[in-house]
Amino acid sequence: MKYSVSVEALNLKTVKAVHEEVMLNLALAKDIHIDLSRVDAIDTAGIASMLCWIKYAREKNIVCDFELSDAIQSVLSSYQFSLP
Repeated sequence: MKYSVSVEALNLKTVKAVHEEVMLNLALAKDIHIDLSRVDAIDTAGIASMLCWIKYAREKNIVCDFELSDAIQSVLSSYQFSLP
């Protein structure tokens, strides 16, 4: 299954709605590809949400991977953080 995040920023203002939508899709999937290629900005709330998706997927044995925009890659690198 593929889920595309359509917001331009995954931040405190938008993360609640996006998080809930992704969680609904995770609950229906055995594997999911979360497309964040349209997201131009992310803050710590967005990163926390991504970590929550990964944790949930691991607990439920769901294969979860991401397609990241350059902006997200840059932010993760600035925190010296990489996704599993």
